[in-house]
Amino acid sequence: MSVRVLFFGFLAERAGAPEKRYEAVTDTNALEAMVAGEIEGLQEYSYIVSVNRQAIRGNTPLNDGDEVAFLPPFAGG
Repeated sequence: MSVRVLFFGFLAERAGAPEKRYEAVTDTNALEAMVAGEIEGLQEYSYIVSVNRQAIRGNTPLNDGDEVAFLPPFAGG
């Protein structure tokens, strides 16, 4: 199983790329643990996770081909 993960803003800089693929992840908790292994201090940052362009709260199951995004706070006008 493969999921596409998009990183935005400073999270893309910390991840070293705006997009990555992760294999063998079953849910967003497992994915966040994998990403935390690559982005030092991830738990200290404020961000929202979305799955297939829907913001989520809590752990969400993932399916092959899902798109997950890590979104830092945005400001605009």
